[in-house]
Amino acid sequence: MAFNLDEKLKEFATDRQWEILLAWREHGSQRKASEKIGLAKVRFDQVKKAVLKHAAMHGYSPDHDMTRQAPDPFVVKGTSTYYNKDGLMAGQWVKTAIDGEKRKEMMDAAIAAMCEEIKPCEPIPFNGGAVDSLLTKYVITDFHLGMMAWYREGGSNWDLKIAEDVLVSAMHNAITRSPKSKIGYYLQLGDFLHFDGIEAVTPTSKHVLDADSRFGKIIEVAIRVTRKVVSMLLDHHEHVHIVWAEGNHDTSSSIILRSCLNALYENEKRVTVDTSQLPYYAYQWGNVMLTSHHTHLKKFNDVDRAIAAMFPEMWGDTLYRYFDAGHHHHKQVKEEYGIIKEMHQTLAAKDAYASRGAYEALRSMVSVTYDKTFGEVSRLTVSPEMCMPEGYDK
Repeated sequence: MAFNLDEKLKEFATDRQWEILLAWREHGSQRKASEKIGLAKVRFDQVKKAVLKHAAMHGYSPDHDMTRQAPDPFVVKGTSTYYNKDGLMAGQWVKTAIDGEKRKEMMDAAIAAMCEEIKPCEPIPFNGGAVDSLLTKYVITDFHLGMMAWYREGGSNWDLKIAEDVLVSAMHNAITRSPKSKIGYYLQLGDFLHFDGIEAVTPTSKHVLDADSRFGKIIEVAIRVTRKVVSMLLDHHEHVHIVWAEGNHDTSSSIILRSCLNALYENEKRVTVDTSQLPYYAYQWGNVMLTSHHTHLKKFNDVDRAIAAMFPEMWGDTLYRYFDAGHHHHKQVKEEYGIIKEMHQTLAAKDAYASRGAYEALRSMVSVTYDKTFGEVSRLTVSPEMCMPEGYDK
């Protein structure tokens, strides 16, 4: 059976699909085309349906009065067509949504372009004295840089300036009080940024957020304060390992910042960045397994089985296993199934949403030191009140 091949379908077909459709048109039937190019007859209809479906997703299906295409990176989510009394189309609404694959392609290209412009940091010499058997982990989670909080609602103010001062002071306090371990493990557990683009809304639900400043300025502060923190870590530890985790508030920007940090420290052999494309992270230190996830995708109570399945070799090679989580802003520790799971508090103040919902929790960060043979050997806690002057957030 021959068919009329719409030339416009070429832009929605792969090279191989278009070759198959051309053969069908040229030879006049599926049987003849099948004999000519050595393809089973059933594949011709399958290819035709796939191309028509792809075209329709982008708004092109003339047989259904759909001729208004969606530009990249959008796909057509739906159309509403209304007809007059003579059955002729009188108008049409076209609804679009972001195409996930196209969005990722565009993001990857943008990240590559941004990284090309980054001038890598010059290496910093280490003054020695690190304890070879120790690793110290510094946990920062749900920092919500770019959030605006008012003390009359939540008890404390929070803005870009306060956030930068708190992070630098808290990390300085934690670093100077921690052992001079060989490894400084900087674990940023997600939601470092309060929102993920020009609009101050959550990426998925589009909830409007209390925001301080423009997104471009927030990115600048994020990079600046992280460079300060990494410099302090390099002064204290022989090697610095960075985990920049994905959160539900900063799904896209976490990818961008992780890539930027990797490019920024590409010449500094004392810094490594976990470049995992999945939001689950694992690191082995001798007999110790350190894992983490923001827990926006996998619940805290269920994550141990996921970790064991994702990293079976590391799981089997270690005795002391630890998992770190954020997302809920309060402290919880649970040991089960061979792993100790800990949910962490945040240094950030409460915004109006948290305050009105009575989501009460203390504010802190922790640093935890592990011996590669014996597991956790010490820890300390830092609260904003410990390292900032009285009334700093009023």
